[in-house]
Amino acid sequence: MHLRTDLLAPLRAVHLQKLTADIYFAETNVAHSDPLWLPQKVVVTVDVSGDVFQEQHLYSDYRAYVVETKIKF
Repeated sequence: MHLRTDLLAPLRAVHLQKLTADIYFAETNVAHSDPLWLPQKVVVTVDVSGDVFQEQHLYSDYRAYVVETKIKF
């Protein structure tokens, strides 16, 4: 599964022409749960004043954990 987001219009005040995030999901087995669709790879592409930069983030080895919280007012 693939999700893509794009900037609707350039942000000229900061010279940002394009901003794209491509998120790739895969079915992932995490201990003691049903399979989950979690990000496996994210690619962010940015065009600033004609200079294009790209970042790639890889995700693996997901682990389950439990957190308990208490909110006091």
